[in-house]
Amino acid sequence: MVAKSKSLGHGAIALCDLDGLYGVVRAHAHAKECGHRLIVGAELSLATPGQVVRRVEGGRPARRGRRVTSASASQGAPRAAPRAPTLALLAANHDGYTNLCRLLTHAHAGLPKGESFLELTALHSHREGLVAIVPGACMPGAPEAPPEELFAILSDAFGPEHAAVAAYRRLDGLDAERGAAAEAKARRYGLPVVASARPFFHDRSRKPLADVLHCIREGTTLDAAGEALDANCEAFLRSEDDMRKLFRGREAWVDHAGELAERLSFSLAEIKYSFPCELRPGETANDVLRRLVEEGVRRRYPSGAPPSVAAQIEKELWLIAKIDVAPYFLSTCEVVEMARSRRILCQGRGSAANSAVCYALGITAVDPSRSNLLFERFLSLERREPPDIDIDFEHERREEVIQEIYARYGRDRAAMVSEVISYRSKSALREVGKAFGLSLEQVDRLSGILTHWDSVDDGSKRAKELGFDLEDDR
Repeated sequence: MVAKSKSLGHGAIALCDLDGLYGVVRAHAHAKECGHRLIVGAELSLATPGQVVRRVEGGRPARRGRRVTSASASQGAPRAAPRAPTLALLAANHDGYTNLCRLLTHAHAGLPKGESFLELTALHSHREGLVAIVPGACMPGAPEAPPEELFAILSDAFGPEHAAVAAYRRLDGLDAERGAAAEAKARRYGLPVVASARPFFHDRSRKPLADVLHCIREGTTLDAAGEALDANCEAFLRSEDDMRKLFRGREAWVDHAGELAERLSFSLAEIKYSFPCELRPGETANDVLRRLVEEGVRRRYPSGAPPSVAAQIEKELWLIAKIDVAPYFLSTCEVVEMARSRRILCQGRGSAANSAVCYALGITAVDPSRSNLLFERFLSLERREPPDIDIDFEHERREEVIQEIYARYGRDRAAMVSEVISYRSKSALREVGKAFGLSLEQVDRLSGILTHWDSVDDGSKRAKELGFDLEDDR
């Protein structure tokens, strides 16, 4: 999306994942690499008026089964419940990004994984720095059509400067109805209309892949998905000229979109994490770090540190101060002390073993006077970011450290880090095979022909040897 937007000559692109910021870091990295401007946002699922959202403290409500229609249930292919209405929120500044994150957290809180609903009332108290865009429904009156209350709240809380109604066209015979609905709502509530490509893929050729991903996400097959799949491949990224042709007679809507983008200046580059550390009055983080390191050196070397180690420590402390990462070392040291105070075994590993400061603080156990330090692997002036300090804790008592962190910093300020799982060849083949309606036996046989290092050509040869007809469309 980012690369295509840049090639089309756009001034910026707004990325809005559904109910999260899942792709924004990779998008930011690529936008920075290719010199494009990324607008950060998300599209949030809304709780409809009258809908009761049962939130359970601790986030473990009773499991609820997926709603299915009688037809799909009888065919053994579950269909997801109708889509909820959504609202796109874009960060205009750092306050907007903060409020966006808070709204996303609130929308997910106390619900099963994969469910997210934002109550409209939450918008009032977290609107600063945000611009709200109402995407129209695929057709007027559809389940995902935005409720009337939403427009009233946006008109009151955001106003025409910070809210708009989006119009998009799909050349499916419903564009006139969608456009008229967007225009009517905008006129009634005093909001502008902005034109959007509302792209689900960057190029027309990705439509089949988008359909397969939809089926994987919803646990159905291409044959059973039916009208849940787009009727054509018009949901792709367009150039400004193409948008003006698409919205002939409503070119002002395209202009409004460009004007809005100019006001959204927030970038992820503005974010800097502040690591928690306790400071005495009048002390800086660098002062505290030097004091703790000097105390550690006296413990490690009762007779005095070797000259090479002393020089290395001075070099490291200078660099740590230069790139302003002393709080990170203090935070790490504090977590290690949590474990040590409970007599829980722990030890730093990896590139941190190249640091004389980490050894003095007791984070690592490798004496730098007995090894050849390669400190630049651990921390360098060029990277200007905190290093990666990995600490192993005694497995049976690791949970004690986690709970101590929650207790000390508060559950609203401490969290488990998340990870992004990517498909490799075997898992991709299994999921795509299911979406194509292959039997489990066929899927198992197919996935068995690939290893992580095989190419598609290698797999095709083995598939033929196993009796699969490579001329079969599936």
